[in-house]
Amino acid sequence: MKIVILDPKAPGGRRRVRYGPVVNGRTIASPAMKRLVKGLIRDAEKAQQEKELTDAWIQRELARAPKRTVLQEQMLRRTKGELIKLATQNTRTVT
Repeated sequence: MKIVILDPKAPGGRRRVRYGPVVNGRTIASPAMKRLVKGLIRDAEKAQQEKELTDAWIQRELARAPKRTVLQEQMLRRTKGELIKLATQNTRTVT
């Protein structure tokens, strides 16, 4: 049984690979290794799908959101500046 691995360098992003010890030029994959790799692939695909769903949701929400007012922009800039000042002060006290 061959396992499909996501590989950005492979054509189509997928290649067939077997993991395990090599004997006489052939890979002997144990059932535990197959389960491990399948689990890793499943988890990676699930995380990628969740990220895509989250990104799509964010884009939909941003499209519906009203534009910020001048007052909101000023408040955001002020808060950002204060956070940067606090972060630089904290890094000075830590080092």
